[in-house]
Amino acid sequence: MAVLALKVKMPWVLAVCIMLGMSAGCANEMALLRPGTVKTFTVQNADYDTAFSQAVQTAKELQFKIGLEDKAKGRVTTNRGLGYGESSYLWIEVKKIPSGNVSITLDVKSSGGSENIVNEFMVAYNKRVKTL
Repeated sequence: MAVLALKVKMPWVLAVCIMLGMSAGCANEMALLRPGTVKTFTVQNADYDTAFSQAVQTAKELQFKIGLEDKAKGRVTTNRGLGYGESSYLWIEVKKIPSGNVSITLDVKSSGGSENIVNEFMVAYNKRVKTL
């Protein structure tokens, strides 16, 4: 009886082992995030609404998927890549600062290097809105 039970369970055990091996192999190919970067810039020539909407538009232009977009709080969460080759997370915060201007803060974590994402975003953003 024990031999029969073992024969019946063997295909299931084998299937589980194969699936675990495949998932472990996939995990080895996942892009690992490097240390993050946080940078803040002062917007020169735009009000809050323009600075926020252009930040969202820039993220979309750079192929980031918008996760959360909360204009009232000035926050946008985005990501790009499926974890294979590239995995990038970009958090954007736009807020009014005491001097009467608007600031934009980028918080980036990326497998390809966070500084590269900040530079890529700011080059595209500065075509729409000038910053310091």
